[in-house]
Amino acid sequence: MAYIGRDLEYGVLDKQTLTGANGSKTVWNDLTSGVASASSLLVSVGGVIQEPDVAYTASSTVLSFTEAPGIGDVVYIVYLGKELAIATAQSNLSYQTGTGDGTTTPIATLSRTAPTDQSIMVMLNGVTQVPGTDYSVSGTTLTFTTAPVVGENILVYFLGIASNIGVPSDGSVTQASMAAGVVLGGTSIGNSNVIRTNTTTITENATFLSNTNGMSAGPVSIAAGVTVNMTSGSVWTIV
Repeated sequence: MAYIGRDLEYGVLDKQTLTGANGSKTVWNDLTSGVASASSLLVSVGGVIQEPDVAYTASSTVLSFTEAPGIGDVVYIVYLGKELAIATAQSNLSYQTGTGDGTTTPIATLSRTAPTDQSIMVMLNGVTQVPGTDYSVSGTTLTFTTAPVVGENILVYFLGIASNIGVPSDGSVTQASMAAGVVLGGTSIGNSNVIRTNTTTITENATFLSNTNGMSAGPVSIAAGVTVNMTSGSVWTIV
């Protein structure tokens, strides 16, 4: 079959070309890396991307086709996920299928939220589409620039998904959780933290920014070998 698809235009995923397509061979057992399942691979036959678990299956270093690639077909695979040498296999990438209906939004709702156009890989009848040019995505809505024709096969790989990392609860972040260079000052005491305290001895070098004021509750002493630098326009008041 002549090449009718686009080359992959993004990513640094490993690729392997398989030789020996003769019209009858359906099994290749020489994958260079082990995989957990068919969805760990992107497979191209004659330039057409194949659907995992339908056109082929894969396990460990064995790739099996439902129908043998034709004589002379160029067969290559791209590793989307590999088995780890230790522990368990890397998680597989999720995918979703659909069918063209003559509209620009043939898939009513994506099964996962996609944060950017580049976070999904989209194929129409095995032809890879260009993110931002051939399609765009907003949340769970995939919109094609040109409507896929009725009956056209759609395959969507989720390369990255939106994740809510949450917001720390009020009062849950302590000094111990902060970076070493972050100084919060002394402890606040009393109802509604009405009293702010500070230590009586300065034990680290400090420099005022220009045109800034600072205040400490005295008496305050400066430890030996420690300096407090006052710059232009800065004022330090000890009360």
